[in-house]
Amino acid sequence: MKVDRLDCFVQVAKTLNFSKSAEVLHLSQPSISRIIHLLEQELGFDLFERNRNQVVLTKAGEIFYSHARQLLCEYQVAVEEARKASQAGLSLKVGVIGFAEARLMKALEQLTRDEASVRLEMIPVDFVSELNQVETGEIDCCMMWPQDVNPERLEYLEMFCGETQAYLHVHHPLAKRESVTFDELASMPQILFARRNPLRYAAYLEKFSPELRENIVLTPVKDVPASRRLLELNQGVILAPEGGILADSPLIKAVPIQADQPELIRLGLVYRRDSQNIALKKLLRYLK
Repeated sequence: MKVDRLDCFVQVAKTLNFSKSAEVLHLSQPSISRIIHLLEQELGFDLFERNRNQVVLTKAGEIFYSHARQLLCEYQVAVEEARKASQAGLSLKVGVIGFAEARLMKALEQLTRDEASVRLEMIPVDFVSELNQVETGEIDCCMMWPQDVNPERLEYLEMFCGETQAYLHVHHPLAKRESVTFDELASMPQILFARRNPLRYAAYLEKFSPELRENIVLTPVKDVPASRRLLELNQGVILAPEGGILADSPLIKAVPIQADQPELIRLGLVYRRDSQNIALKKLLRYLK
């Protein structure tokens, strides 16, 4: 049964006047009559009794009218909810950490250029809460290192792999060096990104010689801007991959780390395994 036939019937049943119904529906009266006739043929019973003076509903028409109004109402609600879901699916909330995001930004640029209907929202996040924000749907995706990702709930797509560098204030003596060792950095407060799992701090200390670990001062920060402010005040050192907003300050210098084996930092795009976000699925096609 076509919805326009049902809509036409409800309008005629409400007014009991073919001429008025034609005006409301912006159709001709013969068109209204034809639609009602086709609907009655489809149903197999008459909906109206017509004579020169009046139009009345048949008994079957009265019963059908009460249900038809409900069907139309449910149809309109379904269309509206589906429309909202479709519009929501074309929005993408991306958590931004502030470094190692060049590949992601390039893919987002391609996505928004090719898909004009996608609405992009860039949301600054911190390393403590961003995975919770992904899990709860507050954001659709973000960059994160793989160690903290719960594979039962979240997908991880590696996007970046870079060597660890020491970021120092330009006036620090070690900033003049061509390279430094981890142990040379041990006397400085270690500015590091706060983690949901405190055991990650113990793993961080394994970079240094055992006899130095006990006296190392750890200064956890929640996000990249906070680490940058501490570095600009010469309040420690941070070990991070090259690039990002740490590298564009005139007060901060990146120094390579000398080690037998280069330490690599890996980060990837994290998103919910059960996500049905259409824009996210489109983005992933640009990344894979």
